[in-house]
Amino acid sequence: SELWAPDGVSIKSFKALSEAAAIGSPIIVGCGEPFDGSRIPQDLLEFHKEGGGRAGPRSVHKQLKSRRQQALRDKAETVRAAGHGINSEAVSVARYQNVEVNKEHVSEMRHKYMESLLIRAAQQIFRPYDFQVKDIVWWSVYEIGQRLTDRFDNLQDGETGTGHPRIFIAGDACHTHSPKAGQGMNVSMGDSFNLGWKLASVLRGRSDASLLRSYSEERQEVARDLIAFDQEWARIISERNRGGDAADTPKFQQYFVQHGRYTAGVSVRYGPSNLTGDGQHQDLARGFEIGMRFHSAPVVRLADGKPMHLGHVVKADARWRLFAFADAAPPDDETSRLAALGRFLETDAASPLRRHTPQGADTDSVIDCRAVLQQGFRETDITSLPPLFHPAKGMLGLTDYEKTFCPDLKNGPDLYDLRDINREEGCIVIVRPDQYVAEILPLDGFDELSAFFDRILLPA
Repeated sequence: SELWAPDGVSIKSFKALSEAAAIGSPIIVGCGEPFDGSRIPQDLLEFHKEGGGRAGPRSVHKQLKSRRQQALRDKAETVRAAGHGINSEAVSVARYQNVEVNKEHVSEMRHKYMESLLIRAAQQIFRPYDFQVKDIVWWSVYEIGQRLTDRFDNLQDGETGTGHPRIFIAGDACHTHSPKAGQGMNVSMGDSFNLGWKLASVLRGRSDASLLRSYSEERQEVARDLIAFDQEWARIISERNRGGDAADTPKFQQYFVQHGRYTAGVSVRYGPSNLTGDGQHQDLARGFEIGMRFHSAPVVRLADGKPMHLGHVVKADARWRLFAFADAAPPDDETSRLAALGRFLETDAASPLRRHTPQGADTDSVIDCRAVLQQGFRETDITSLPPLFHPAKGMLGLTDYEKTFCPDLKNGPDLYDLRDINREEGCIVIVRPDQYVAEILPLDGFDELSAFFDRILLPA
C-alpha cells in the first residue's frame, strides 16, 4: 500500500494520514490490498469489505496455536504430577523444553500433514497424468477471497449526491479475487485511469469537484461484475472436464474463449449518466458503442498519407476528443455538415471550445477535435477544410496538419463500413479522457453538443 499527500510526500503512518485529512488536503488515494478495513482506523475512513476469503490460512494458524497451547498444558500437568510447585524452576525448564519440542511437532505436522495434502491435491489436479514429489522447498497457504468494499471513496450515506469526496481507494484496496485470467491488473489500472483523469480535471480547474463522485459510481459496478465473473471462473477452472472424454476441449478453455473481450478488459460498459449518453443517436455509428471503449480502426492521415490506427491518436493526457465523421458532401461544399460544424466550433459563442478553453491556450488544449472524411487522401486538399482541423498552435503558431484522416482502403475495409457509420449524415463521436465513448450526436446537433460539455466542464 502507498499513500501520497498532494505535495508528493509519502504518508507512512496513521498519524500522518489523520493529519492530512484534518488540514483539508484535497486528495488522498490509497492502493493495494493491505489498505483495507483491518488496517485503517474505522473512525477515519470506514471502508468495509464484504465477502469471504483467507479462512484457510486462519485455520492453519489456529491449529498451530491450539497445538502449542495443548503441549504447554500437558507439560504443566507432568510437572505437577512429579510433585513440583507451579512456580518452581522445573516449570520454567519444562516450558523451555516444551518450546523446543513444539517446534519439532510443528515441523512434523507440516511435513506429514500439510505437505501430503498439497501433494495429493496437485496429483489430483494433474490426472490422468501422474507424478511423484521428491522434495518440497517451500509452500504456503493461499485461498481465493472475493471481496468488495461498500464504496470507493469517503462519502457517507446520504452524501453521495451532494458531498465532494477527498479520500479514494483503488485496485486491490477495494476489490480482491483470484489471480486467474489476469483481472487484478486490468481492473486496477481501469480504476486508476478513471480516477486519474477526473482528478486532473478538478485540480486544473476544468471541472467542478462533484465530478469526483462519479468514480465510485462507475467503478464499483465494474468491480461487482468482476467478482461475479471471478466466482464463476474459479468454479469452472477448479472442476474436472465433465462434458465428455479427456480429448474434449476443457470447459475452462471454452469459457475463456467465450469471454475473451472481458478478460482483455475491453467489455466494460458505463451506463447513462452526466458523463455518458443514453444512446439516442447510437444508430449513427453502431460500431462505436456508447459507454464502451473507443474501438479503433485503420485510417490514413490526410496530410502525408501515413497509415495508422485512429485510436492511437488518443493520448492519455486528460483531454476530451471529438471525432467528426463527415457526411456524404465534400468538405469544401457549402452543404457540408462537417464544414458547418467547424464554423460553429470556431466562431459561435455557444461553442464548447470557446466556452471551456482558457484564453491564450491552444484550441485543442481541453477538447481535441479530429475529422474523418469519406474521400481518399489524394482526393482532398487539406486547406479546403475548416481551420479547426489544421489549427495554428504553440508559441510560434505552427500549423498542426495531423488532425484529419481518410479511410485506409489498402490495408482493410472502409472505416465507415467497419464501424457502421451513417454515410449520408455522418456523426460526432465524443470520447472521454479515459478513451470510453461518451456520446454520439448528429453533425448539426450544436445545442446537444454544447449542453453535454456544459454539465461536465466549467466556463474558462
